[in-house]
Amino acid sequence: MGRLWRFFSVARQRDRFEAEMAEEMADHLARRAADLELAGWSPARAQRQARLEFGSVEGFREACREARWLHLLDELRRNLKHGLRVLARTPVLTATVTLTLGLGIGANVSIFSLLDAALLRPLPYPESERLVLVETKVGQDGVSSSSNLSQNGRTWEALAAGVDRLDLAVFSDWSSGANVVVDGRADYLQQQRVGAGFFRVLGVDPLIGREFSRREDVPGGPRLAVLSHRLWQRLYRGRPGALGGTLQLRGEAYEIVGVMPADFRTGVDADLWTPLRPSPEGEGEGENYMILGRLRDGATLESAGDQLRAIGAPALAALRAPAGRQVWLALESLQHGVGREVAPRLMFTWLGAWLLLGVCSFNVTGLVLALAARRSREMATRSALGGGRGAIFRQMLTEGLVLCVLGGGLGVLLAALGVRWLGATLSGSMGLWQPLALDSRALALALLLTLFALLVTGLYPALAGSRHHARQDATRVAGQRNLSSRRLLVTAQLALVVALLVGAGQLLRTVLHLQGLTPGFDADGLVAATVSLQDARYGEPVAADRLLQSVATRVAADPAIEIAAAGLNLPYERPLNMSFSWPAEDERHITNLTYVTPGYFEALRVSLLAGRYLDSRDGASASPTAVVNAAFVRTYLGDREPLGARLRIAGAERRIVGVVSDTRQTPGWGEDEPLGHRAAIFVTLAQTAGPFLELVHSWFEPSWVVRPRAGAVDVEGKLRAAVTAVDPQLPLAAVRSMSAVRDQVLARQRLQASLLGSAAGGALIIAAVGLGGLIAASVAERRRELGIRLALGASPWQALGEAVLPGLRLAVQGLLWGLPLALALAYGLRALVHGVGPWDLVTYGWVAAILVAAAGLASLLPALRVLRFDPAQLLRAD
Repeated sequence: MGRLWRFFSVARQRDRFEAEMAEEMADHLARRAADLELAGWSPARAQRQARLEFGSVEGFREACREARWLHLLDELRRNLKHGLRVLARTPVLTATVTLTLGLGIGANVSIFSLLDAALLRPLPYPESERLVLVETKVGQDGVSSSSNLSQNGRTWEALAAGVDRLDLAVFSDWSSGANVVVDGRADYLQQQRVGAGFFRVLGVDPLIGREFSRREDVPGGPRLAVLSHRLWQRLYRGRPGALGGTLQLRGEAYEIVGVMPADFRTGVDADLWTPLRPSPEGEGEGENYMILGRLRDGATLESAGDQLRAIGAPALAALRAPAGRQVWLALESLQHGVGREVAPRLMFTWLGAWLLLGVCSFNVTGLVLALAARRSREMATRSALGGGRGAIFRQMLTEGLVLCVLGGGLGVLLAALGVRWLGATLSGSMGLWQPLALDSRALALALLLTLFALLVTGLYPALAGSRHHARQDATRVAGQRNLSSRRLLVTAQLALVVALLVGAGQLLRTVLHLQGLTPGFDADGLVAATVSLQDARYGEPVAADRLLQSVATRVAADPAIEIAAAGLNLPYERPLNMSFSWPAEDERHITNLTYVTPGYFEALRVSLLAGRYLDSRDGASASPTAVVNAAFVRTYLGDREPLGARLRIAGAERRIVGVVSDTRQTPGWGEDEPLGHRAAIFVTLAQTAGPFLELVHSWFEPSWVVRPRAGAVDVEGKLRAAVTAVDPQLPLAAVRSMSAVRDQVLARQRLQASLLGSAAGGALIIAAVGLGGLIAASVAERRRELGIRLALGASPWQALGEAVLPGLRLAVQGLLWGLPLALALAYGLRALVHGVGPWDLVTYGWVAAILVAAAGLASLLPALRVLRFDPAQLLRAD
């Protein structure tokens, strides 16, 4: 280590070292000449004699440089110049290698940046390792089998009053749309509800103003708002005078008490924060909060967890644990808690990027070996002229270093573009608590991957190339070994491609399966317009019903519109979870509830299985009624007659008057399938209550569904005109087709399939290029053999088949090698795929067909030159 340090020290001061060396030599010669002059020599003879005695000045300098390892720098400089000249003479190969390495490194760094932001990088809060989430665990003997981060108001009250080892705050882990009116102009923004102390627990103070206090964060407390820096700039152009002013939010005046810093963010896309006001009787029947905590000074995760478990036990007594199981509270680090949902998807995506990098590395190794084979005579000549094996090794390794540096630089550029695209695509959908950026950690990974590429793509070709020597027959043997090595590398590439294709195929089949599911309604031409009714003006059912029906009536009055109606939820979306009970029983069941206006089922064209649809007869003054779907009947009624049955839900006892068919919806209570048939109860909006609406509108935004008649109809324009006519201060949140609603629900599955599919496609192309290069080299190597076959009577097509066949054999070998890896990947993806099993023969069949077809095409193109062979000319040449 000491010598290495001295080497770098001397290398940094190379000019000074050379000057001192020259000065020492001159001084030595002068002293010797002076001694000779004292002995009676003339000055000219003394100086000549001194130089003769000293010997070769240049040799002395070289010896000094070797003693300090500086000759290695000189050699590296020469090797770099020579390497650049060699690579400049082969621009196509250089560009191919650079692009291949850049693609592999860029994809890896991009996905790592996403994974780093979601799972690894410390959260952007002071002492973020002390931030925790309260978690409810279910299990036996202290071993949990399931866990949930959602908490209820009763748990919060117990913990807030008793736990002193944690600073606690509640928050909602999603944002909801809300209407705001500024200077008479209606706008729409995203609102997140957080409890008192939320910003303090995170360790971030407002830029100006303050946050909510415990005294204010209670049911019936004052209406307060903390603005994001973005909204502060947008609405008030950053004026400090906005503090203390009021904001017309949801139809009510909210006092602005604070503005957060520009770089502050939580896991949701929020424009402003309002008090959550937790209570046991609050939203979701007191559930659906998350409790954030920061360990106080002196507290440890274990001690705080013990206290939490002891104090929280009475509050959990109301929870129904499965038979033979216990329920208890525990602490989870905030970083792990917020990232665990997306962790499997990100890890498998990163695995795909690594497989792609493996294909790229093997491919580049093969290309560098091909370049080495073309330079075998050069290496043999250098060896014959005295060039040692070490010198040749260092020369080829330097060329590999140049290629890897070029590939790494391109990879960083591609990674920057990839991170930018991922940030724009995934904004708000991944729950990232910090910005996605290409930072020093990502650049360090790019450097490591470049070194990894150098080891894989530079070391082996350098070792192989350094084994060449002067004898021509030995060069030929080396060429044959080179081809064998390249076949092995191509087979390895194809094996990795098989794994990637199987993984991408399974995810693609999942998307196709989910998209192909029968929706249970007619989605063709149906348009949905969503609006936020988290608005004080629509807190009562009469006002909300009048708004929704007035707009629907205006739109349906247009001759181009067939029907229009409204409902709290759309098919494909997550429904509202509610508990209900049978009048004769005390047991409560969790199901889904949706309010609708008359005509809702007709607009969706949902089939009526029994009874009748909800209509104008189910008004506010009529006896409460409900319609259930077939899944509800299967789940809760079995063989019992549904029509006329009575149930208690949303504060009223209702009579079931109809049964409709199922529609596809996303998971709500206790189900994991992305789209399934959920048990659901439908009631009319007119038969709901004010508190119920206030509660559900804080989570959900109702939508109009409009079915136009045949032909192109500007449904969005008609909807906006109708809404403006009824309420000019009510902005629409979104206008979408139902296919767009479905695509939005399946966005994660589509993105996962797209990312892995892109990696698989890129890997397939790269492997095909490598296979094509190998077949071209093989055809060149077998020119004499193929010429003899043609001369002996083989047809050109038979010779062509002989040239293509090795490529197909390699494809089959790659398929066999890749199957175990593909199976392992398929089993790992089980939690992310639906409707497809690990042994899905359709996927494997398509993968085999694609691989063989790609290999056949990649082999055929270079093999076509066989058709131009002239046997006589080939034999004469030999």
